[in-house]
Amino acid sequence: MQALSHSAFLQALGFAILNSLWQMALLWIVMVLVNSTLRLSSHTRYKIALGAQFAGFTWFIITLQYYFQKCSVAI
Repeated sequence: MQALSHSAFLQALGFAILNSLWQMALLWIVMVLVNSTLRLSSHTRYKIALGAQFAGFTWFIITLQYYFQKCSVAI
């Protein structure tokens, strides 16, 4: 049985969590730029924020799958 620290899923999860920090920061910067340059209603800003959260989660899942495949081959 392989050690828990060498689990491909846990390694991929760690890489995905670290990458999600800059990914969500990038989405936040885009959202701030859009909100500051355009005069939008609060309802539209809410939809943009919700879309950014969904995009961040989707980006996290894609990153997790990418690193899981990469770590599975390496082990």
